Amino acid sequence: MDISLLIGLKNNLDYNKHFYATTRALYPEVEICFVSYGSTDGTHEWMQEIQFADSNVKCWWSDLSKTFSDTFNKATELATED
Repeated sequence: MDISLLIGLKNNLDYNKHFYATTRALYPEVEICFVSYGSTDGTHEWMQEIQFADSNVKCWWSDLSKTFSDTFNKATELATED
């Protein structure tokens, strides 16, 4: 597929893992761009793990809190597909 999924995360680690597993089952090679600002529940550590395990995942995280627009804009910067 020539698309990138742009995904903003903020906490909710269990759901994030479920989303990733479900998406990978349906679309094993689609690029997923995860961005998280201000998560405090282990989301950033999980993102670090999956970006090394899955070459089609791009991740960015920061302890700062930012707006949805900031999150989306950062995800578009990471994307390499349409």
